[in-house]
Amino acid sequence: MKKYTRKKLRGGSQMNLAILIVGRIKGYTHVEQKLLDLKNKYNATIFCSLNKQNKSDYIQKFCNTFDIKDDQLNLENTPEVPDFMKQLPRTPNDIMNMYSQFFHVKKSFELLDAYQKKYNVLFDAVLYYRADIDNYEDLILPPLKENTIFNFIEKSLYNSKDNIIKELLYGNYKNMKKYSNIVNFLERLIKQYKCTIFECLIKKYIVDIQKIRISKISYNHTLHESRHTPLPEYNNIH
Repeated sequence: MKKYTRKKLRGGSQMNLAILIVGRIKGYTHVEQKLLDLKNKYNATIFCSLNKQNKSDYIQKFCNTFDIKDDQLNLENTPEVPDFMKQLPRTPNDIMNMYSQFFHVKKSFELLDAYQKKYNVLFDAVLYYRADIDNYEDLILPPLKENTIFNFIEKSLYNSKDNIIKELLYGNYKNMKKYSNIVNFLERLIKQYKCTIFECLIKKYIVDIQKIRISKISYNHTLHESRHTPLPEYNNIH
């Protein structure tokens, strides 16, 4: 049986954290130091799956900054949207973004699993994050709980009963691995639960299908406005 190792964090903690960044990294330079501070605080390993075909200079700079090696990066154009999603009452762009997000969540977790086997390392905790998050306070990860996924909610939305923020989910390896397989359940979620938006799909999948509790945590952050700004060096590179 293989002996797995864990990295020691500052203060002697044994938690080994993986951060998954998926879909795109556009505009990360505006919040680069904040993301770097998060990575260094938890001595985290970042895995990234992007809807791109080639490693542009922009992507290479991102990898250099966050120490993302080739076996921590997947560049792959999102496949065509499945037929069962094409009739959803959303714009084609919304549907494609939804499918792409879930597709690359799975791909990034596959990178994590391959990395564990390659280097005999175990990841205790997984944080699903976005490269364009602009936070106004330090992200403090709570102690892991069995059968629980934590969802960091913008303070202005925290009291909304049914709210869930799709870009900030955190939990132990087992629960987050289950979450990573949501793409395989999309047809059931859409047909059985009539879900047509990100938040509904995620909540129904985690709570109703996987029977995992969602624990909300108020966190002062937003998505940087640059995510809507044209960026030729990134947008035009396939």
